[in-house]
Amino acid sequence: MPDLLNEAAAFFRQDVGYERLFTGLIEKYRSLGRLGGTVRLERLTSREQEVLSAFFRRDYHGHDIAIISVSEMAQALEQTRFAGIELKALLDAYAGETILSKAEATGLYEYRKEQYFIGLKGEFYHPYCWLWLDSILRKETGTRGIHRAYDQDSDGLYQVLVNVLKALEEAPLQVEVEVAAEAGPATGGSECGAGGGRGQGAGRAIYERLPVFASRITGDPHAFDIGKDAGRFLVAALQIIRSKQDMGYEILSSPSAEEITELLDHFGLVRDDLLNFVTCTGILGYSSERNPLPLWQAAMEAGSVLNVPLREMVKAHACRPGKWRAQTCQEGDRVFVVENSGVFSAILDTFTGAKMLPPMVCTHGQSTLATLLLLDKLAENSILLYSGDFDPEGLQMAQRLVQRYRGRIRLWRYTEEDYELAISQVRLSPRRLGKLGSIKVHELLPVAEVLRQRGRAGYQEALLDRLIEDVREYVH
Repeated sequence: MPDLLNEAAAFFRQDVGYERLFTGLIEKYRSLGRLGGTVRLERLTSREQEVLSAFFRRDYHGHDIAIISVSEMAQALEQTRFAGIELKALLDAYAGETILSKAEATGLYEYRKEQYFIGLKGEFYHPYCWLWLDSILRKETGTRGIHRAYDQDSDGLYQVLVNVLKALEEAPLQVEVEVAAEAGPATGGSECGAGGGRGQGAGRAIYERLPVFASRITGDPHAFDIGKDAGRFLVAALQIIRSKQDMGYEILSSPSAEEITELLDHFGLVRDDLLNFVTCTGILGYSSERNPLPLWQAAMEAGSVLNVPLREMVKAHACRPGKWRAQTCQEGDRVFVVENSGVFSAILDTFTGAKMLPPMVCTHGQSTLATLLLLDKLAENSILLYSGDFDPEGLQMAQRLVQRYRGRIRLWRYTEEDYELAISQVRLSPRRLGKLGSIKVHELLPVAEVLRQRGRAGYQEALLDRLIEDVREYVH
């Protein structure tokens, strides 16, 4: 029978008069998922008229249209020397492959795609890798680009994904994540730190410049440039991982350059360690327990604002606020942390001519890696007081710091009463108000609720007199 089937397929393939008929039968099966229905052939050629007349024993000469049912085709086949051959088997042999319905083809395609990503899980065991791959398999937010790339060129995509997965394994700052038991290996050990939610594996650098990192991982310093697939996919993967660590983090389809920089910072990947800086006053950085670094010492003595680049920040073994009182408070020294650079400067204006400026840090909105490293060191022996804007994004930034420095941070002028004093005429869109759903820390829940009810933003500038009063009360 196989020989007869192959002979039948060759017979029908070699005659152009059968081509449109068999093509129509194949498409009908793909559409219905079974043998049935009819095939309509219009503008019949003379050759088609001839072969159809002979095969179906019906005169099609002079006909422009032929409508042939699948059952007629099967019956006519039984009247030829190819009797006994099933029509579906003949169509498969004619096509040179097993013909699948559209639903079957889609299911097979999705199965092969699933096995493609599962196969990568068998090559990369790091929690970050499994978390990202599982998100892709579940088609979660932030993975559409991967699926689109697979649809276009799965073979070409493979090496790009391998490079991104290697990058996830080697990210300089490893942050603890939760991975489902059935999804991947447990986190912990030297790969994922605990304190404050951030850590480093044994022997890891605190940060690495992105081009140097890309060269180490792939041999190409531009491999993870944002304009390239690997760069875009790395950003997408890091966003997904970050969202699992930080309940207030929002996955964006088109993050801005500043948002990408902050995201890379979070994992110790720095695009520019000179532009990545922290602004502070009244703080000393130490090379050892007792030796202040000259840069910090000079700024302290001159009463100057200090912009510390990341490459200088990592040289500080410890950081402490300048001593304003003879004795340290029972709860530790305080450091005032403000989001807005204008507010930071306005507070400092009231200390013009002072011998020493108050211990303050400005985050300039989203905290850079340099800022987080300074706050990490300050939180070891001081209490951080944080003040920011009353809008969804401001509350999300506050929440991240509260989660990171739990027990070592206090919200400063962040009550419902403060919001009423700071409220503006700026209406918040429903999309922005929706972000308040991510606020979970109890300290921020009351103000999040009143912000949702009022629907208007509040800004630090309106609280400036009270912020200044609080700082002056502490330092005098």
